[in-house]
Amino acid sequence: MRRESRYLQSCKPRRKRLFSYCNLRRGRGLLHALRFLPSGAHRVFEGHGGALRPWLRRICQLQAEGTDAASFQTRGFLIFSLLRAVPSYRKGALSKVDFEQLKIFITVVDCGSFTKAAELMYISHSTTSRNVSALEDALGIRLLDRDSRGLRLTQAGRLFYSEGKLLLEKTEELENKVRNAESGETGKLSVASVYLYSGELNKIYGAFCSRYPNVVLGIYHNELSEVHSLVGKGEMDLGVTFSYALPKNPEDFEFRSVAEEKFCVVCSETHTLALKKSVKASELGVESYVGVGEQRSGFARRLEEEVLKNKPEREILSVPTLESLFLQVRNGNGISLVPYPMAREFGKNCAALDIEDVDTRFDIVVFWRRDNNNLSLPLFTRLLTGKTIN
Repeated sequence: MRRESRYLQSCKPRRKRLFSYCNLRRGRGLLHALRFLPSGAHRVFEGHGGALRPWLRRICQLQAEGTDAASFQTRGFLIFSLLRAVPSYRKGALSKVDFEQLKIFITVVDCGSFTKAAELMYISHSTTSRNVSALEDALGIRLLDRDSRGLRLTQAGRLFYSEGKLLLEKTEELENKVRNAESGETGKLSVASVYLYSGELNKIYGAFCSRYPNVVLGIYHNELSEVHSLVGKGEMDLGVTFSYALPKNPEDFEFRSVAEEKFCVVCSETHTLALKKSVKASELGVESYVGVGEQRSGFARRLEEEVLKNKPEREILSVPTLESLFLQVRNGNGISLVPYPMAREFGKNCAALDIEDVDTRFDIVVFWRRDNNNLSLPLFTRLLTGKTIN
C-alpha cells in the first residue's frame, strides 16, 4: 500500500488529472467509480475480459483492503490506465483533435524543425513539442520520427499531414463563406432593367462585381411595366427604370437617380435628317412616324403630341416592341422618338438627333423595396451616389 502511495506521490500532476476525471471521492466503491468513466467503458471491459483479468483482480484486491483515500485513488489510476491501454477505447479519437494542434503539426512539418515552427508561430519550443506529442497521444499513433538527423514523417504521419492540410483549408474556406454570408458579401443580387445602355450604370455594375466577386449580379431585361411588377412582388431585388415611369405606389420603394438623359429622334442612316446633329420640332411634322402604341408612357405621349402637332393616327405606324420599332426605322419606314439609352442599345445603323426646342430630359432611376432583406442590397446601394428621389 505504501509503495503504491509513494508511486502516486511521484506522479502527482498526472494523478490529479486522472482522479478529477474519474471523480473519485472518499467512501465510494468501485462500482460507483465505474459510473463516472467515459461512455462505452463497460463495453470495453466486456470485450476484453481476458486481457483485463489481471487488472481487474488487482482492483478487486484493493477494494477489499479498505476505504482509505489512497486505495481509491490507486483504483482510479489503474482503471483509467487500463482503459487507455485498450485500442477500442481510442475509437473516435480523431474527433477530439485540437485544430490548433493540427496547425502546429503542419507548421512543424513544413518548417522541418520544432524550433523554426515555434519562431514562425510566435510560441515556445516546448509548447510546439508538447502540442505535437499531445496530438500523437490523442490519435495513439506516432506521426513523426525524431532523431539526430531531424524529423521524418511516418507513413501515418504523411497521410495525416496531407489530409489535415486539406481539412484546415476547407475549414478556413467555410469560415470565410460564413463571414461573407453574414456581411452580404456572398449570394445573389437580381436586377430587373428596362432595355437601355448607360455608361454610368455600367460603371456601377463593374465596381460592384470588382468589390464583391462572390455575389452573383444577375441582370434581366424586361418591358417597362414588367420591371415594376417584378420588384414589387419581390421576385427581383432592384429595378432600373426612368423617372417619368415610376411605380404607382412610391411609398413602398426607395429611389436613387443614376444619370440624367433625354429623348432623341432616330432615323435611318440614309434619311435626309441623318446629316444633322439636331432638329427642331417643326421639322418633324411631315415625317412618317413609328411608335409602340399603348406601351408608351404618359411622358412619351406628351412629347409626341408636342413634336408631331396632333399628327393623324392613320399616319403613325404602331408596332408591339422596341425591336420592331428600330427594325422599321432602320429600313426607312419612318422616324421615332425614343430615350437616348434605348437608342444606344438598339440603334445600330440608325442616326440619333437632339430636339432643339423641346425639353425632353429625364433621369435613369434605380429603385428597390424598403422591406427587402437581401444582405447584398446595401452593398450595391452604397455605390449609388446620385440624388434621392422622393
